[in-house]
Amino acid sequence: MFRKILFPLDVQEPEFARAAFAEALRLAEVEGAELHLLTVIPGYGLPMVADFFPDDAGPRARSECERLAAKFVADNAAGKTVTITVAEGRPYEEIVGHAEKINADLILMPSHNRQGLHGVLLGSCADNVSRHASCSVLVVRGGGK
Repeated sequence: MFRKILFPLDVQEPEFARAAFAEALRLAEVEGAELHLLTVIPGYGLPMVADFFPDDAGPRARSECERLAAKFVADNAAGKTVTITVAEGRPYEEIVGHAEKINADLILMPSHNRQGLHGVLLGSCADNVSRHASCSVLVVRGGGK
């Protein structure tokens, strides 16, 4: 049923994503699907942001995110093939855009179990992805607050 699965990873919260990633690996194996991991860094190149950071902040952030994503895959998917991509911009927009770019059949992502006014007023990345994605979205509740 699924040929390509996209797993968004916040490299600042690898412990939070571990259970959802295990489910993505399991599902990819059962379905014989490709697994793609995407991490998103802030848009350092935007004019209103760029003035606040050194010229090399964007490339350094990208390099560090690539390193952390590769470490996450090595620690959690030894021997498995996972394609890693680092994008720059608003997380939910980059996730939805990358899913379309690779023709993903499924986005499988972790989500904080936010309750109360914070979750209602601000929403979450998972909520935005599920509302805007053209493919199926599976949200796995994680260990975050």
